[in-house]
Amino acid sequence: MMWTSIENMKENLNRIALEIHEGDDEDDARPSMPGSNSVANLSASPANRRISRKFSRSESPTYDYHGPVANGLESAYKSEIEKYKAEIKRLKESEAEIKALSVNYAALLKEKEDQIGRLTEENGSLKLNLKSSDALAGSRHSSRGSSDQSLTSHHKTAAKNDIAGTPFGNGVLPRHDGLSNGEIIGGEKELADLLEEKNKPLSSMQESYELQIKQLGMDLNKERRKLENIETKLKEEQELNASFQQELNFLKVDKDNVS
Repeated sequence: MMWTSIENMKENLNRIALEIHEGDDEDDARPSMPGSNSVANLSASPANRRISRKFSRSESPTYDYHGPVANGLESAYKSEIEKYKAEIKRLKESEAEIKALSVNYAALLKEKEDQIGRLTEENGSLKLNLKSSDALAGSRHSSRGSSDQSLTSHHKTAAKNDIAGTPFGNGVLPRHDGLSNGEIIGGEKELADLLEEKNKPLSSMQESYELQIKQLGMDLNKERRKLENIETKLKEEQELNASFQQELNFLKVDKDNVS
């Protein structure tokens, strides 16, 4: 946009210079009156012809007088400079907003990471509790099985000894051994049900923590992508700001040359 404005200004200057140069050629072609101080003679003077040649040769013409053309160019340069200053100010404000947003997102990412760390730690503790409960249940089951097996063997031996001296010494065992075995099986089932009931809340909490960790991980990745986009935009704004600042400096140099 700035280069287009400068090119337009240069074209206008060259056109004005060409018109002045053509006017000089016409004045040179006319016969001059002796002693005449007309405007034509003034416009065809060597000084003005030098100005004309400067217009046609130079990309950044300089003026030896403060005429309407110079004032118009100075006004145009001032307008362009003010426009670029306003744009640079807007970019700096935008850059500050993006930096603040980047800091906020960085803090949010840190908070999410800490939360995931806490949940992971709690989930690990739950897993240890579940393993401990399972190990305790297995130990109790093994101990109870050994005790029940010893008790059953004792009952069988006592029963055999009792039956050996009776008329029913045909090897038939009394019914109470079967009842004892049924009680043992029932006790094992009750213990297993109790442990399962106890572990249900732990399993549920573990699943809940795992879901939360998974969701937080997805949110964290999403926020990281947003932060990357913000940093990219900030970089673009900084590059654009530097470009406008450079163009503003060029305009100031051209304005000084015109003045």
